[in-house]
Amino acid sequence: ESSSEERDNWRGYLSDGLHLSPEGNEFVADALLGLIDKQIPALSVMPCPITGNINSASTCAGLERIAPWHDEIGAKHPGDAFSKKV
Repeated sequence: ESSSEERDNWRGYLSDGLHLSPEGNEFVADALLGLIDKQIPALSVMPCPITGNINSASTCAGLERIAPWHDEIGAKHPGDAFSKKV
């Protein structure tokens, strides 16, 4: 049986009793990524080997890239990024 303190820890994951706090978002993201890694490894996103971040240098063997990454789309001419072969 858990202590009342352990039962109340979930409140830190909510910002207002309903919406996730930054800690709650991180908890859910980590749980989902771990589940994907375990259950559907082909959909695991591998971080950039240089920075360790998930960005346009990331890879996912199970998904075909059909559009540019968000950081490849320019503000002045967004359509240009879609006319290039990805």
